[in-house]
Amino acid sequence: MENMGLSCRKSCPKVHSSLCSEMTMMLDRVSSILPSIEAARPGCRAGIQELCNLYNIVEKGKLITQHCIECSKLYLAITGEAILARCERIRDSLRRSLFLIQNMVPTVLANQIAEVHIDLGEVKFVIDPLEEEAGKAILEMLRQSDATEELELQTFVEAASKLNLTSPKAILIERRAIKKLVDKTSGTDHKKEQVLKFFLYLVRKYGKNIKPDTGERAENLQYENQSSPSLSLASDGSTPGKCYTPTYFQGYEYQSSMSGETTPPTELCCPISTKLMHDPVIITSGQTYEREYIEKWFSEGYDTCPKTQTKLENFTMIPNTCMRDLIYNWCKEHGFTISDFLPGKDAYSYSSEQLHGHSMSSLHNVSVPLIVGNARNFVIDNSSTTFSDASYVSDSSHVKEMEEPKNRFSRFSWSADYQKYLSFQNFNQSMFLTFFFEFSKLTPEIQGISIKDLKNILDNDNEVSYAMVSNGFVEAFLDFLRNDSGSYSMQAQQAGLHFFLAFLSNSRAKRIPSMNEETFHLITSFLNSELKTEALMVLHELILHLNHRQSRQMASVVTPPIVAILASEDIEGLELPLKIICDLSSDADVKSHLISLGIISKLVPILTEGSFVECCLKILWNLCDVEEAMVLITRTDRCLASIADHLETGSPKERELAVIILLAICSRSVEDCSHVMKEGVIPALVDSSVNGTDEAKSCSLKLLNLLRDMRQSDQCSNSCSQEVAVADAVEDPPESPVPVRKQQISKSSGFFPRKLNIFSKTRSVTLF
Repeated sequence: MENMGLSCRKSCPKVHSSLCSEMTMMLDRVSSILPSIEAARPGCRAGIQELCNLYNIVEKGKLITQHCIECSKLYLAITGEAILARCERIRDSLRRSLFLIQNMVPTVLANQIAEVHIDLGEVKFVIDPLEEEAGKAILEMLRQSDATEELELQTFVEAASKLNLTSPKAILIERRAIKKLVDKTSGTDHKKEQVLKFFLYLVRKYGKNIKPDTGERAENLQYENQSSPSLSLASDGSTPGKCYTPTYFQGYEYQSSMSGETTPPTELCCPISTKLMHDPVIITSGQTYEREYIEKWFSEGYDTCPKTQTKLENFTMIPNTCMRDLIYNWCKEHGFTISDFLPGKDAYSYSSEQLHGHSMSSLHNVSVPLIVGNARNFVIDNSSTTFSDASYVSDSSHVKEMEEPKNRFSRFSWSADYQKYLSFQNFNQSMFLTFFFEFSKLTPEIQGISIKDLKNILDNDNEVSYAMVSNGFVEAFLDFLRNDSGSYSMQAQQAGLHFFLAFLSNSRAKRIPSMNEETFHLITSFLNSELKTEALMVLHELILHLNHRQSRQMASVVTPPIVAILASEDIEGLELPLKIICDLSSDADVKSHLISLGIISKLVPILTEGSFVECCLKILWNLCDVEEAMVLITRTDRCLASIADHLETGSPKERELAVIILLAICSRSVEDCSHVMKEGVIPALVDSSVNGTDEAKSCSLKLLNLLRDMRQSDQCSNSCSQEVAVADAVEDPPESPVPVRKQQISKSSGFFPRKLNIFSKTRSVTLF
């Protein structure tokens, strides 16, 4: 690549010299700052990716200049618009990468990058008017199916004059360049090959009309003698020889062995396997490897970069999409089977825009008719097919893939804003709103892929979620939900809810300041629609992102309709409402509000049914701090009975919650202990004290002791009452004397007055 850069400087472009001059100055400006950026070591994933992008974009810019130095003038003239478009894409790609990377480096360097970014914005690419006219004249002739020899001669002479093909030496150089292009495209791109052969026909037939000046004859003769004999004017029918294989259009230089076998350049090969990469990834050291081999390296226990031997902080791998583009284009240029290098189902895929972005040989909107003539040694297809990118048109399967509707997307390829900025960090509220609208129009399959991409982005970059919240992502989502214009369907809003839910589930931003009472009313309004489930899921996730004040606002708005849902006979639809209430009930200010809505009476049928028991018991446990709740639990029909049932038959967690609730109730008063005792909980408590969780064991023992003390106190009170009655009888004996014996408490009285089967349960009889 360095040799190619030197070659670009020493040689002058044959055509489009102004484009190449601007390109060279632009690349020099960027290259001057790249070492400083690399020295700053932007350590995040995005920083490494953008630094690699900058290097790759600079190399692609050099390829454009090299192409203009080596290629045929006639061919350059007809592809001027394509080359101009690629120059502009190089400029825009450089500006985009510089814009992204300036936020990842120290302030001083960021200011320098900003200056370069501004300078690049002032770069304008313009095609020379004469070269543009020459290209249009040639294209016009190619489009005509009945072009006469007179028209061919007139067009060629006019184009040659404007392209400075004004001497036999220039004609010889042009002919030689065309032959090289024919050799390079032979067997890989039939249509392009026929156009080049037509140009070769024009040069051979009409080039002799260009007469050399007297002063040029000696120089021209010397040049011919230095040229290969196979390239002389007299060898029209001979097969052209190859002095060397030039760099062409896109890709790297390659070497050809004597047998004709093509060897991939080392830059495109994995340093570990030395084989051509098909899934290149960048690791944290900045080096690129084939995914399979670097994963194997890491799995064998190595924690260093195989090439630099530097110790790695982590084993993160980022797909090197730019390198993959270069590999893909190189393979296409050299006739490899394209299916061997196409992205797999789970690999990084390319959009058609990405694939077209790196070709240099497009002939846009050029239809070439068939020109029949036995005297001519070329054949041009008369189909109305428009020339597409020459690097891909030879492979019908790939063309078909590009012409199909976009069914493969990666990192939001369908979003123009995302493709421009390559990150949500640079979006604003308007862009996010457009994004939601575009997202809602995708197929469910593509929406699912995009949601996975969002999750990966949020998981891999800590800063993105904070930037999205700050830049208006939530506000844009709410505008999308309001649908004030009525332009979004229910299905579109459903897609928006799913995308926002993915953001909430994976966001690192713990607080969302923009959430207020109006927002909660908006989301709650969907509880009476087809999107009830999505609205409940969003409300459930939102609780984790609210502060104390926002939680109270949310509770005041959402709890009435959600508590009303609990009265529904649809048991399966109660899980999310119960989870929301459970999360909200941990707030002291919300508990009284829930009790006033009759939450306890709503929970009893669900507990009795045996559905979502753990969630119901958690809610009751949270409410036990409130006196009113304790009273309602003991007085509400079947509430204590249901808790006692789950103490005996529930899961370990359910039994633990049940005993905690019963302990809280019994700690209030002796009367509450009596209510609990009537439910026959002693056998279950004894079993829980032995086989329950640690918390259940501790609470069960405490509750057993509490009930024992309550029983002993009750017995003592009854004994004292009997002794007082006996004393009164002695002081005032009856008329007929009856022997009186003092009733004494049997010594055998204790915690269990008789032998019990602790696993039996009789609720109608007290066990003491």
